[in-house]
Amino acid sequence: MSLFDGIPFFVGLDPTRGEQLARQCVRRRYAEHELVLDFDDPSTDVYFIVSGDVRVLIRTAAGKEMIFGDFGPGKFFGEMAAVDGAKRSANVTALTNAELLLVPPVVFKEILFSEPEICERLLRLLTARVRELNTRLFERSVLDLKHRLRARIHISE
Repeated sequence: MSLFDGIPFFVGLDPTRGEQLARQCVRRRYAEHELVLDFDDPSTDVYFIVSGDVRVLIRTAAGKEMIFGDFGPGKFFGEMAAVDGAKRSANVTALTNAELLLVPPVVFKEILFSEPEICERLLRLLTARVRELNTRLFERSVLDLKHRLRARIHISE
């Protein structure tokens, strides 16, 4: 059984190759409310949620927070740092006891470059994020508060 088994992102990964690459990865457990990573952290691993839930948020220097999202099993975060090597742009905290698979950037990129189906999966995810951000930016730039709230409620339904 591979460390990648049961994680939807890795469906289609060649099992033999997966076994070789899994040797460079590690599963780590986090306690409820434990900090997984913080804003400006220089690490570049990609984190795949095996079990439990995490919260990703952005905090300003003034202490204001914006929740980016709560993620559960099968989801992942940290792919941007793995791709561009930049410091972390958000804080991630375990909401519950969680087990995460940490995939080094070299392994993550090796999988992306050798598995077109998995690469396309990531490209679709990133494209969806850009489209959502474009919509939110448009709403914030053009709509007043009342209409922005209406648009958010409409999208959520």
